[in-house]
Amino acid sequence: MFNNIKISQTTEEIILTISIIADIDEILEELDIKLIKLKDFYQTSTIPMRITGKLFTDSEIEKIKEKINAEIPVEIKFDSVSESLRTSCN
Repeated sequence: MFNNIKISQTTEEIILTISIIADIDEILEELDIKLIKLKDFYQTSTIPMRITGKLFTDSEIEKIKEKINAEIPVEIKFDSVSESLRTSCN
């Protein structure tokens, strides 16, 4: 089932919230589908993308960045541990 990635938008960024229980293979598979819609959006936008929710290893971050940047030339930021903890405490 493809419910591991929620996409939302602010005026400053696109936010991809990743389920903390999803594994990297599920995330990459779902990204293939979500990137089709995001690619259309990014034809007219240049706002950065932020990945939040799940914490990733360095190699997982690289896999996700490569997958997204193969389709969309966009700046991608990942939440750090401290940012994730701060968000969950509010």
